[in-house]
Amino acid sequence: MGSIKRRTFLKTASATAAASPLLWGTSKSWAGANDRVRIGVIGIRGQGQAHIRQFSALENVEVSALCDVD
Repeated sequence: MGSIKRRTFLKTASATAAASPLLWGTSKSWAGANDRVRIGVIGIRGQGQAHIRQFSALENVEVSALCDVD
């Protein structure tokens, strides 16, 4: 592999940095994607019931799935 000159690297890096907003777009529609957390709980007795109760009490957390052997 040939050596790269510092000037060439800086030109390429700055061009990439300038073009990156074009790749991701400027829309902020994704900004609130992590405002709400959905979780699943395994087990609905004992400790599982405590997890369901505690997670349900948290703001912006939704218990969306349950799994149990019974």
